[in-house]
Amino acid sequence: MEQETFISSTRNGKRSTVWSASTHQLSKVRDNPLDPVQLFFDKAGDLVVVSYAGAGIVYAFKLGATDDSITRLQAVPAEPRPGMTPVLPVDYWRNENDFLDTATVKQPYQFISPDGTTFLSAGADFVTGELYYGSKLNNTLRAFGLAPATAGQAYYVTDENGEKTYSASIGDDGTISNLKCSPRMAERASRWMITVMSISHPGRCTCTTQKAK
Repeated sequence: MEQETFISSTRNGKRSTVWSASTHQLSKVRDNPLDPVQLFFDKAGDLVVVSYAGAGIVYAFKLGATDDSITRLQAVPAEPRPGMTPVLPVDYWRNENDFLDTATVKQPYQFISPDGTTFLSAGADFVTGELYYGSKLNNTLRAFGLAPATAGQAYYVTDENGEKTYSASIGDDGTISNLKCSPRMAERASRWMITVMSISHPGRCTCTTQKAK
């Protein structure tokens, strides 16, 4: 994929679209009724889609494919995968205000991308389709987005309820550790909650924010 191309999914779970900055045009990628919620790419350019439908549904397809075929990815037990890229939520909401205790818990499952370079860490609540008052509120689906953890760079994750953003280390199995919230980051988060963060190069990050309550 070119860097000037951006992919998004609609929250009504019906369509994925692609925006080209070079042509300033929005076009449909797929409208398969598979409830896309989260999207990410592997290194071969496969688009991996996390679905709200069913229990633990993750699938992938090639952009530009002439047919509607998809590849269903199966949950496998989590294990260290050196050299592969973990994909994780960029934010967590915890009603119990226990972000620091729960964010570092190892997730039991992984979904490996078709090219074998990237994997999604996921909890049992996502894989089983667990409901909370009739809705799926697991971290994988509820997050504002998913992001790859780049080797040698800090990963940034937001505690929504606490309105703080932390830097962290990510293990080969996708487990978060060494959460740190700098005074500068804490001060900014008291005014603006960071909901999406991406890294352009070491030491610099781009944030999407919303006004803190």
